[in-house]
Order: sequence, then C-alpha cells, then structure tokens
Amino acid sequence: MAGTAAMVDGKFLTTALNDPTKQAQIYEYLEALKTDESGWRKSIENVVTNDLRSAEECFIMLQVVEDYVNTRYATGDDSSTLLIKQFLSHLLRKVGEEDIPAFLINKMAQIFALVFAVDFPVRWPNFMQEVFLNGGLEDTRAIQFYLKSLLAIDSEVVDREIQRAAEVFDRNTKIKDAMRDLCMNDCVRSWLHILTQMTDICTQCLALDVIAAYVDWIDVELVANYEFVPLLVDRLIHLPTTEASQGAVCALLSKKMAATKKISLVMAVAAVMNEHKLLEFEEDSSEEDQVRVATLLSAVGIAVIDSYSKLRKEASEEGKREAEEAMQVLEKHLNSIIRLLSAEDQEVSMSVTELVKNYVGLIQQKQSKEGDVILVQIIRACLRKYEMGEELDLDGTGEDEAQFHEYRKELRLIIHSITLKRPELIVEPLETGLREMEGREVTMKEREAILHLVYSLSELLPNGLLNAKSGWMERGGRLPLAALSHISPQSTSPALTLIYFEIVSRYEKLVCKDSSVMLSLVPHFIADYGMGHSNATVRSRVIYLFSRFVKTQRSQLATVVPEVIMSVAPLLASCQDDSTLLSQEDQGYLLEATATLIVYSEIDVLAKAQYMTELASTIGNRFRNMVMRMEDMESRGEINEKAKGIMEEALPANVYYTIKITKAFGLSNKDKSMKECGCANIFIDLLNLFSSALCPSRPFLAESTRQLAGRLTLCLEEELFPSLSLLLSSLASLAVDFDSMLHLLILTNNIVQKHKTVMLSSGIDVSSIVDASCRLCMGEVAPSTMDPTGRSFMYLKRAFLTLILTLLSNEMLGAVINDELGERLFESTRHLSLDSDSTTQKTAVAVLHRLLSAGGSSVVERVASSLLSLPLAPHFSFKDAASQLVMHEVTTTLIESFRLSSPLTSALITNNFPTDFAQQMINILGTMNGKDADRAVTMLYTQLRES
Repeated sequence: MAGTAAMVDGKFLTTALNDPTKQAQIYEYLEALKTDESGWRKSIENVVTNDLRSAEECFIMLQVVEDYVNTRYATGDDSSTLLIKQFLSHLLRKVGEEDIPAFLINKMAQIFALVFAVDFPVRWPNFMQEVFLNGGLEDTRAIQFYLKSLLAIDSEVVDREIQRAAEVFDRNTKIKDAMRDLCMNDCVRSWLHILTQMTDICTQCLALDVIAAYVDWIDVELVANYEFVPLLVDRLIHLPTTEASQGAVCALLSKKMAATKKISLVMAVAAVMNEHKLLEFEEDSSEEDQVRVATLLSAVGIAVIDSYSKLRKEASEEGKREAEEAMQVLEKHLNSIIRLLSAEDQEVSMSVTELVKNYVGLIQQKQSKEGDVILVQIIRACLRKYEMGEELDLDGTGEDEAQFHEYRKELRLIIHSITLKRPELIVEPLETGLREMEGREVTMKEREAILHLVYSLSELLPNGLLNAKSGWMERGGRLPLAALSHISPQSTSPALTLIYFEIVSRYEKLVCKDSSVMLSLVPHFIADYGMGHSNATVRSRVIYLFSRFVKTQRSQLATVVPEVIMSVAPLLASCQDDSTLLSQEDQGYLLEATATLIVYSEIDVLAKAQYMTELASTIGNRFRNMVMRMEDMESRGEINEKAKGIMEEALPANVYYTIKITKAFGLSNKDKSMKECGCANIFIDLLNLFSSALCPSRPFLAESTRQLAGRLTLCLEEELFPSLSLLLSSLASLAVDFDSMLHLLILTNNIVQKHKTVMLSSGIDVSSIVDASCRLCMGEVAPSTMDPTGRSFMYLKRAFLTLILTLLSNEMLGAVINDELGERLFESTRHLSLDSDSTTQKTAVAVLHRLLSAGGSSVVERVASSLLSLPLAPHFSFKDAASQLVMHEVTTTLIESFRLSSPLTSALITNNFPTDFAQQMINILGTMNGKDADRAVTMLYTQLRES
C-alpha cells in the first residue's frame, strides 16, 4: 500500500479528475487504505494533523473513515470508539473555524450520521446533546453543519425510499423510538431557536428542510403549535425561504394523524395562509408564484378531503360540522384550482392533479347540479391541456416530450375518475372532435390529441366497451372505427402514423367485426408508410403489431396472402444485405407473420411447402454464406474481434428466425401441423444445417440451436430422431459448464417425456449425457466457467435428478445405462439428498424411492440409512414449506423401506438411534401413513434435535 500511496499526492489528485488512468490509480490507493486494518487510523491522523495537500486528498481520507464506521466500527474495541469520538470533536472544531468546501462538509455529516446510527442509543444515548446542543448554537457554520448532519441521519435512518435489509430496518425503528424519547424535544427547541434568532438565509432554509424531513415521524404537537405554525407561514411570504418553508408546511399537512386533530390543524394553517393571501394569485402572476399557490392549495385540499371523508363516517356531530366548514373553505378556492389545472405551465397544472382526482372522487359520491358543472369544467380543462404545447415537438423524444407524456397519464386518471360514471363527458367531445377533423383544417397537434384520447378510451371508460349494445358506451365503441375512417396512416408525422396502427391493434375486435374493414387494413400495414416506414421506431412497431394482427385474424386473411408475400419479399430479401433497415427483432416478427399467413392460407399443401421452402432457403443460404465467410477468414487469420462479434450475433439470429417461423404451427389438434402443411423436412434440414455448424470454436450457436430442437420436438415425431441424435452429441461435446449442461438436460428430458420407450431405438445416446452431467454435478469435472452465485449449479443438480426421475418413471433407466453408471448414479443421488437446496433434496429422495423397488435388501439398507440421517442435517429446517415437502418424501420412502424389509429397517433404526426414538419410529412406520405419519415423524425428529 505504501508504494501506491506514494504515487498519489494532492497535486496528482486535483489533476486526475478527467484522466481514467489516474482515476484507476486513485481507486487502487483508496481500496488499499480501506483493506489495511490500520488504514482508517492513518487517515484520521492525516486529517487531524492536517498532513494533506488538497481538499481532494482529505476527501479520500474521509472515505476511508466512512468505510470503517460503516463496516467495522460497531465491533471495535473501546480505544477505537474513543478515537472516533475524538475525531468527531476535531471535525466540529474544524467546521467552526475554517471555510470548508461543501463536498467535504457533506462527507463529514455522513460520517456523523453513521456513527450516530451505530452508537445511539445504547453506546451513546446523549449523542445529540453532547455533540451538537450542549455547546450552544450561535456560530453559523456550526449550526449549518448540525442541520446537515440531521439531514444525513434522516437519510441513513428514516428515508423510506431507500431499500434496506430487515435487520437494518429493525435497527432504524429502534433508533427512531429512542430519538423520540431522548432527544427530539431538544432538537425541536433548537430549530425554533434557529428560525427565530438566525438571520442567515441558508441556515433558515436548512432548518426548514430538516423540519420537512422529520415532521413525518416525530410527535406532531412539537411542530403543530402556536409557536411554529406562524413561523413557517411567515417564511412562506419571504421569497428566499419560500421553497424551503413550502416543503415544511406541506410535510406538516400531509402527516398522518387523527382526523379530528388534522382538520383543526389544516383549518388553522389555512386561516393564516388566507390572512396573508398565500392561496391567491393573479392572471399575471409569475410561474413561481403559481407553483407555490398550487402546491399549498393541493396540500391543504388533500388534507381536507382526507379528513372530511373520515369524519363524515363518524357519529360525532361536532366532527361532521368541522368537516363541512373545512370543505366550504376548500370550495371557495375551486375556481382557482381549476384555473391552475388549466395553467399554461405544465408544472403548475401537475401540482394540482392529485387534488383534482381526490375532489372528483368526492363529487361522484354525492351527485348534484353544482357538482356536474364542476366536472364539466374539469374535463374541459383536461382536454385543453391534453394537446401538446407549441414548444414541444410532436415527434420528439426529448426530456420535455417525455415529461409531457407522463403528465398526460395524470390527466387520463382525472378523466377516468369522471367518465367512470359519466362516459358522455368524453364520448361527446371526441365525436365532435372527429367531425371537426373531417370538416375543417385541424392542426396536427389537435389531431394527435383527439386520436390519442380515442386510443385511450379503453382506459377512460368502464369495462364493457366491446359488448355495449346501446347508450354512451355503444357510441364510444364506434369511435375507434370512426377515427380510422377520418385519418390516413400516410402522414408526415411519425407519431400520427403510429397512432393509427396502435388504434387498429388495441381495438382490433371492434374494428374487425366487419371482414371488409379488416381486409382493408392489410394494405396499410404492408405499405411503404407502414412496415417500410423510414422511421425505425415506427417501422419496428408496425411490424410487431402486424405480427399480432396476423395471429388473431389468420383464418380470415387467406385471400390476401399473395399480396402480402409480394410486398414482404423485398423486405426479406434485403435482410441478406448487411445494410438492411430491419433489426433482427423486426426480421423475426416479419418472418413469423409471413409464415403464419402461409400456413393458414387456402392454397394447397404443395404451394404452402414451396412458400415455406423459400423462407427457409432465405435463412439457410444466409447462414451457409456466413459460416463460409467465417471459415475463410479464420483460415487466412484475418478475423478480428469486431468481425467475430458480428458473426457471433448474426449466426444465432438465423436460428432464432427459424424458431419464429415454427411458431406458425400450433401445438394443439386445432392448429395446423408441420406434417399437414408438408413442411417437416424443411425444418429438419435447417436443424441439420445448424447442428453441422456446431463446433468448439462456435459455442455461441449451442443455445439457439437447442431452443430450435426443443420447439421441433414438440411439433414433430420420430422422423426427428436422426437429427436429434446428431445434435445431442454435438451439444454434449460443448456442455462444459453448468449452464450449457443444464440446457442440454432440459432438452433431453423433454425428448424422453414425449417419446418415452419409443426413443430407445432412436440412436440417441442418453447414457453419455447422464454420465457427463453426473460428473459435473459431483465435481468430478471442473466447469469451464465459474458460477459466482451458485444458481446455475443448483439448477443443474435439479435438472439432472429430474431426468433420472423421468427415466425411472418411464421404466427406461436400466435400458440406457450400464451397471457401473447405475451405481454411480445411486451414490450421487444419496449425496444430493443431503443438499442444502430443498428442491434438489425432494427430487433426490423421490429418485431413491423409485430405486427401492428396483433393488434388493442392499438398496433398502443404503436408502434407509441415508434418509434416516437426513432430517438431522444442520441446514435442514422443519419450519418452511419446502422442507415439509422434503420431509413428506422422506417419510413416504422410509415407510416403503419398512414395507419391503421391516427387519432390516428396524435394525438400522435400533442400532443408530436412542431406544425411545427407535421404538416410536418403528411404530410409526408400521402403523401410520399420509399426513399423520408426516406429523409424527417431524415431531419425533424435532424432539431428538432439541434433546
């Protein structure tokens, strides 16, 4: 470490910010200090003696101390605790005496917070008083550091948005409880002192930020009183503290408390705000003022509505009267709220959307003429705001456009809360809008807003849009088709083009009730402005939607197959060119849609086979050419990493395309089969082609080829056996790690499950796969790559045992393995029955159960001896559900062992367990079964483990 440290000095640190090489050296230096047992002490010494050349080097020293406090301080000795306390005292003096950069101050505050989290309340119950409060709060720098430390403590202990482990959550709960008892009263008094005595604006804002953070969980009466509330409202009036005070007031109003207390608090705060006209604004008010009013009104309004809803259900007449008075206060501001919702500035409007949603819900509970008028005003405001502003690009994808689309989601929630009971309030404006689109010039943004609302109808109206026979819902059901008839997808705006196809897809069942309408949509999909669109986003989305459209309407599209194939052929042909406009995903969906149309067309089998052959040839020829090119480059030593990377992506892509085509064939009797369409040999040839390309230098082909084989196993029968034999041999030679062997076992198991004993004459070498996987599971062969999480190894063991169980269930194990391998499998299974993974254990025990009937007394003895000790393994638990399932398998197998050879099983129990246990266990195995036996055996082992 010393050598590394020597390379890093203050000047070096200040010049390393933009140099990756130097940054790496700094990181190495930092990690060396952290791992050095005395590194944190050295870092403290450097900071205390000021033996540093720059603030950046001080920051590194503080990071080392932070790491120590975060990881090892809790278990440190008394001398370490004392040194940390002395270091905190030094930092406090330093903060009070010097101007320190903000990034160092923040790091110091974080260290104080971490020490507090470890020491409070057990080791240092008076932390807050001794460190910050007893010395007085007069120096501005010291006060600001105290407040920043409080904010750091909130982040470390309270902040609910940070995910924490269960033990940390429990620790934090205890810290908060102790803070309420031991120091919060003193802290709150310090905040009051700071707000009343300190004139520094930054300090005032920090104090208000602290109140906003802490008020959520401290006793509300500490802040909601005649001293604090006027102070908080007063700070709202002054522009420099407005934003910070706003956060504190809103946090106070949103605090959970009894409705009777909350309504009084809200009324008091609202009264002071009204007195200072903080809830009012003018047409020419600045955006900042409007945001302030909107935020405060929203906080007051949401609190009033929440309390009002609760108090209306209570029996107290006084409570109901207070609730009505509070609601009247809120309703005086309704016009302002609606004006704010309609405000030109999106942030202003967004600030009241939650309040408007809550108020609409309240109106819907007690309908009235006044309420209806308000609902109409709100929905008109939402419809006006739904149109993009002039500053936004209709086809833009920037941050502003993204924020607008998020804002639209809030508007839709408001509209939905209204139209759930009043569908006419959205259906009628949209009918009018669609008529206007036909009769007059409408801007593209107006057009887009109307069409987007039509697209969103299924979210805005109650369920039942598709089946309505009359009324407003039936009229709403006509809107998608009306929208499609009023617009053309051939637009200069990609957004408008895309929304046309999105409406088709979302309302496909409505639109396609009329077959002529459904068929008229196909030319749009396959046109240059559809799948051939110059915009990549539109093109990809249309291809995907077309694929979905074909799947659902496949039987009705038979007549348009030639037209589609003629239009799609150039696109598919272009895929052989490296400069194709289509992504791999686009090509896959396009091939799947084309294949589906071919399979479900009305053309004869020979024509179907011919079309499918052409698709297959496109894929096969491209694959052959790529392999030849790769082999040629390899032979000449010209292949570089870039070319290799392209090939490793492109070759498997062709296999995935083949998988996509196979999805045109269903797996049920109702769907078309490969044989029925004369296509079986086409896919067998492709599988053989891909299998022949598998070799140690191309392991990247294994996974995609295995997936294709799995798909074809489901679609075809014995005619696939020769190809599977070749493929499984190739995959077995490449299965040198846990993942690849796992996938090979899954495929082999699927083949066995489907074909059962028929595959015994297939030539498929299951024995070598079982042997290789057994060696890998038992660690006899080291995997080529490590499994850092252990999950792949766990799944491999499960898959290995599942295959053995499948072979046993179909009475095939003896036919595919010899005696030597059978003995190794038996021992492997016994070993895996003690595995720490419950699923592996359960499957292993099930295998042992199956093996009982196949062996003699020696098998019974070995199985019983293994399972009798299994519940005593240190990692075994009787509490969780997975272990209970294992215990059931163990009990069932032991009962079977006892049935097959009671003297032998009894002797094993008697010779290896205490007398009382042995007598009870033998009695259970001889007289009980099912759940009674499970409970009895579990109880017996529990008592044995506790004794």
